[in-house]
Amino acid sequence: MKTFPKHFHDGSEENVVGSDISDEPEEAVREFLTFVRRKLAEK
Repeated sequence: MKTFPKHFHDGSEENVVGSDISDEPEEAVREFLTFVRRKLAEK
């Protein structure tokens, strides 16, 4: 995977997607929370 080791499982253990999340911890948390907010809004 091009982004190894950064990745996430999108919906199932088998559906692995690369991640371009920041290497900077504070920015990574912001990006993650934005991702979660978007996923929750889809439901």
